[in-house]
Amino acid sequence: MPETKSFGMHNLPLLPDNVISKIGGDFGLNEKQRIAFCIIAKFFVEKHILKCLMTLPHLTMLMTDPEGTGKTHVVKAVLCVQ
Repeated sequence: MPETKSFGMHNLPLLPDNVISKIGGDFGLNEKQRIAFCIIAKFFVEKHILKCLMTLPHLTMLMTDPEGTGKTHVVKAVLCVQ
């Protein structure tokens, strides 16, 4: 059985999708930010935690938008995944 951890008022299994959803919610990401965050976080988890994507060298992604649109906010959320 997967390890459980208290996330707020709920006990959820400590699964990658639950952790990613929790962090995305905690950071209050908007739709575009959440899409970018999920792409990066899922790649990180699959490659470095679950070791499923060993044949792929790295993820190349460019986030562009005017200043003040939350790119750094997305990066801060990603850093919480590790």
